[in-house]
Amino acid sequence: MADFGTITQHQHTMLELPETYGAEDLKKWRREEGLSHGEACNLLGVGIRTYARWEQGEEYIPVIAQGMIHLYLTQGKDRMVEMLGL
Repeated sequence: MADFGTITQHQHTMLELPETYGAEDLKKWRREEGLSHGEACNLLGVGIRTYARWEQGEEYIPVIAQGMIHLYLTQGKDRMVEMLGL
C-alpha cells in the first residue's frame, strides 16, 4: 500500500477539487468502475477496514484520497497509476 503521509495546505490547495466526495460518491465510483473492494483499496492505498468505514460513512474520506478519486475520474486509471507511481 502507498503511504502518502500528511499533505500540506499548499498541496491541498493544488488539488483544486471541484467537489467533496462522500460515502455515496465512493460507492458509486467503485461500482461504476467495476472495482472490487480490494481493487479500490489498492488504488487508494488503504486497508479494507478503512475503506469500508469510508463507504459506510463512519469516517471522513481524507482529501488526499478524494484527490486520487478525482484524478481517476478525470484522467483515468492508467494515468493515475502512472502519475502516482503505483
